Amino acid sequence: MDKVLERLSLAVRDARNRENITQKELAVKVKISSHHLAGIESGREKPSCFVMCSLIQNLDLSAQMIIHPKAFHSEGKIRELIVLMHDCNEAELAIFSKLLISSQSSSKTDFEQITKMVI
Repeated sequence: MDKVLERLSLAVRDARNRENITQKELAVKVKISSHHLAGIESGREKPSCFVMCSLIQNLDLSAQMIIHPKAFHSEGKIRELIVLMHDCNEAELAIFSKLLISSQSSSKTDFEQITKMVI
């Protein structure tokens, strides 16, 4: 199976389950048959570009997470953080970025100071 198709299949199924909607409900939103959606989720069928875009929009997925393997294969907390970051404003992203950069630096003082401010 094509890697992008595989990632799309997993992302659609995971997001649909997370949103707690049935294949039939999603299929209606995307304007495809539930049989076609089941094929997409299983990787048996390739969606058209229009259907892929509609799935991404309706499930609030990140196209980058589907197309970019490193971002998509992040598991657990990393994957959760990526999803959360999409809802952040510029100020929140700046704080998050500084926190991550300081946690990776050799000086833990900055990290400890920022952590105290956030917590």
